[in-house]
Amino acid sequence: LNYFRRSGLIFTGKLEEEKVLLTPPEVLHVFRELDTNSYRERVRVNTELIQLTQGLLFYYGTLSLGEYHDLLHQHMDVPFSMGEVLDVLSEAREFHPTLYFDRQGISDVRVVDSHWVKEEHRIRHDLSFYPFTKAQLLRAGQPDFVDRTPHFRAFVQYLQKSYRLDRLESEFIVEECVEDTLTNCSLQEQMDYLQTTVEIPDIDVLNEIAGYLVELSNNTRQWALKGHTPRELSPRKQEQTQPKVGRNALCPCGSGKKYKKCCGA
Repeated sequence: LNYFRRSGLIFTGKLEEEKVLLTPPEVLHVFRELDTNSYRERVRVNTELIQLTQGLLFYYGTLSLGEYHDLLHQHMDVPFSMGEVLDVLSEAREFHPTLYFDRQGISDVRVVDSHWVKEEHRIRHDLSFYPFTKAQLLRAGQPDFVDRTPHFRAFVQYLQKSYRLDRLESEFIVEECVEDTLTNCSLQEQMDYLQTTVEIPDIDVLNEIAGYLVELSNNTRQWALKGHTPRELSPRKQEQTQPKVGRNALCPCGSGKKYKKCCGA
């Protein structure tokens, strides 16, 4: 509402002593003159541009303007100039602040330290950005989107069952854990947060919750990993460091048994 008031599109007033919001007839006339098929197509393209941008930042956190241009180019169906794009995003940011610009480029509003995110990207210079589909990015660009992965839902269900919380309360707690994961909080820091929200009476419950946290972290698409999950990258590391062993070959652990009856069992 404040955005439309600042833009001069909506004014406050009174009608028969009732407080109202109104658009002047002169403004309505201009809109009717503009309401053509080409204008509506421009609105559609701008809306798609904003949603794609928000989706990219949801998963990657921070992008340099060059990276942003290249990734956007893969998904936009119409040609665009960065000047026009930045104008649209600046206006969108005034309407609903989901992103910001700084020396690092463009960032999701949840990113507290964009320099740290870009340093993590630079460390992984040989890792490509995860190849999301256009549909995935548009979905992630919707307002208040939550990536409810199977591990996210499992943790939510555990909290509902164990602590008699409703779904919204449980989801809020797990969302906070996801954000902590994205911003590189340690497992201990996440456990400290959980102890302020739910009771952890003994070591068994502590271990249960820690297990859910580890699974959540390992299967969360992380800014530092360019949209990959740790679980997706771990097989790659194993393939690089561990030679493949035939099932009937001697086990490399030195037991003297065949691999299929030892570590390969």
